[in-house]
Amino acid sequence: KGALPTEPMTSNEQPYKVQTWHAATDAAAIGSWRNDGRPLVYSNWAEGEPSIWDPNHPQECAVINYDQLGLWDNQHCHHQNVQHPYVCQKGI
Repeated sequence: KGALPTEPMTSNEQPYKVQTWHAATDAAAIGSWRNDGRPLVYSNWAEGEPSIWDPNHPQECAVINYDQLGLWDNQHCHHQNVQHPYVCQKGI
């Protein structure tokens, strides 16, 4: 309760071994990746990512550990066949 999806600020904050969602999205404007309305501080996109695969079905959510450990991909946020865990952070 009260936790939000993570926003990695450095490569050291991506220790996960499975694909996970994180807070980055370009839902407001395609190609303008933001977290909670703020521009990303750090990104680690895989080569060729983020991509615009189908403009009619945009991939608006970022996933960590896409192709290699630590690399990012953009994917459909609500695709029925895509289920990744979230990693959340909570202020103390």
